[in-house]
Amino acid sequence: MRVYQDALSWLITTKLRGETLRVLLKLVAEAGYQNILPSQRQIAQKLGIQQTSVSRAYRQLYDAQAIYKEGRQYYLSPLLCWKGSQKQLEVAMQELYSSQKLLSEATDARH
Repeated sequence: MRVYQDALSWLITTKLRGETLRVLLKLVAEAGYQNILPSQRQIAQKLGIQQTSVSRAYRQLYDAQAIYKEGRQYYLSPLLCWKGSQKQLEVAMQELYSSQKLLSEATDARH
């Protein structure tokens, strides 16, 4: 998995704290191919915390654009890290930019 240092530095400037950062670290560790994330229930079980706490963390991470959602599936932002091929990364980035799922200031974290 590729992890981008600039994006991690950007995350430090957000208001994400405590349990939300713990959930994010677990999501990075558990992300599947092409950044597919496990269910909130699975993360809650693995961290030994309430599912409501994970749900709140997902909302905060979504608001911070660390994760995004397509249908019912959550994904880690490819601006933070990527698990997959270079070609798939390029496709994922194009889809994010073209669908405007990410705000312009979030793209600055990658550059």
